[in-house]
Amino acid sequence: MKIILKNKFEPENFSSCPDDIHFRQWDCVTVIFADIDDFYEYAQKMQPERLLYELHEFFSCFDEAVDQFHLEKIKTIGDAYMCVGGISSSGNNHPVNSVAAALAVRHYLEQRRQGSDCWSVRFGIHTGTVYSGVLGRKQQTFDVWGPAVNLASRLESSCPKGEIQISDITYEQIKDYFVCEYQGIMPEKWGKGSLYLVKGEK
Repeated sequence: MKIILKNKFEPENFSSCPDDIHFRQWDCVTVIFADIDDFYEYAQKMQPERLLYELHEFFSCFDEAVDQFHLEKIKTIGDAYMCVGGISSSGNNHPVNSVAAALAVRHYLEQRRQGSDCWSVRFGIHTGTVYSGVLGRKQQTFDVWGPAVNLASRLESSCPKGEIQISDITYEQIKDYFVCEYQGIMPEKWGKGSLYLVKGEK
């Protein structure tokens, strides 16, 4: 059976994005990725209803931090949460606000855990260039992509459990406000730069 798509993308005829995509480049945005440590293991042990409740609590906490620090929620995927600073009303302080939001979420989870078997979260934060647009024709979603998104995702996936890992670009913007621990040079395939862990406020 041959499937024919009416709106087949033809690169040779492509000159610019359609107006309804609302494409835009942002030269300085701070991207946050957060992911629950060992989520698969938790999912195997928890009742589905309990798992849903815990995810709801985690995402709701992050939503509150996003509002408090003037960030923009982009999406959740499974147990992962993505948001950005610098697109809406966070102004030039978005690197500081982004790190403060991550610390607030981590503190909430630490208080909630208090010795129990509650999960911890790792964070990846990077400041750089992203592109944004409204994607799809059904259930349209606003999304961002680009170099800063890719690096923030790598920072999160390589981050130690329960920690907040940031790039040196973000570090230079927030070092006067937070205590950070140098982690070394980032892998060459990621680009040039250094890695830091945020330990707390100064």
